[in-house]
Amino acid sequence: MLLDVKDLSVDFQTAEGVLSAVKSVSFHIDRGETLAVVGESGCGKSVLALSLCRLHNEPPARVHGEAVLIDGENVLTAGPDRLRDIRGKRVAYIFQDPQVSLNPVMRVGDQIAEALLVHNPALTREAALQKAIEGLRQVKIAEPEKRVTEYPHQLSGGMRQRVMIAMAMVLQPALLVADEPTTALDVSVQRQILDLIDEKKREHSLAVLFITHDLSLVYERADRLMVMYLGRVVEAGDTATVMKQPHHPYTKALLQSIPSLTAEPGKAFYSLAGEVPNPMARPKGCAFQNRCAYAVDHCREKEPPLEPFPDGRLVACFEVKRVVAS
Repeated sequence: MLLDVKDLSVDFQTAEGVLSAVKSVSFHIDRGETLAVVGESGCGKSVLALSLCRLHNEPPARVHGEAVLIDGENVLTAGPDRLRDIRGKRVAYIFQDPQVSLNPVMRVGDQIAEALLVHNPALTREAALQKAIEGLRQVKIAEPEKRVTEYPHQLSGGMRQRVMIAMAMVLQPALLVADEPTTALDVSVQRQILDLIDEKKREHSLAVLFITHDLSLVYERADRLMVMYLGRVVEAGDTATVMKQPHHPYTKALLQSIPSLTAEPGKAFYSLAGEVPNPMARPKGCAFQNRCAYAVDHCREKEPPLEPFPDGRLVACFEVKRVVAS
């Protein structure tokens, strides 16, 4: 097991009070495995991902729990110097928005080379730039020798995203946290990048935490699936098992929202009504109750625990039997 997260929570101190963005989340990722995390915007996916290396400003953030173990080392108790060693070298990130993640006043090649030089002090700048060129070539950027001399604003959105991916992969991390890594890419390049990540999984037993809204990619690429709603895990398990027969109403609604090419002409697509509640006003009981077709009085009184099922999945719902039967 490469990553083992135990009872992790992330709170933010705000002017209105404490905002609980992630609440008692536990999961693991083995070497060579991809875990996909899905859910609507505002469910805590990116906050969870950033907390794995404590990338939030503390304060106002408070990252706490039993443990976040990377190869047995607890990130929650690691000091600043050790965290700098872990970030990039052990755990690398592909952030969602390269426009704000890349330094606008540094050349692309220098930004990639900087990561190499920080973690490999014996490496020369010329050797680091050569590795940067090779990294850009691997993510299918044309004329990489030219691109390393350019600034982020000189590149298209898709090329900037590929620079981010090259920067993450160049140090050959043990864990890759990919937060919507292909959002700005066209379909053909998207497949090339995902194939590259899969290739690194096979070659180096790379573990991947894959955050996405694209459930078709989840089915195609992820070994296991974790569904989050308002900062909690509501269903988790083997990808095929969960997607073929979801046990939580929210998982079922997400899958029903996928457009189908075989749908009846003229028939309206399914859309989940309502929106994710404000974390500052978390409802009593199940957070999904106001949007759920299966909610009963008990759901409004108590928060359902995340419980194991015979097929290996975990589900937080009192009405699983009705969900499965419908």
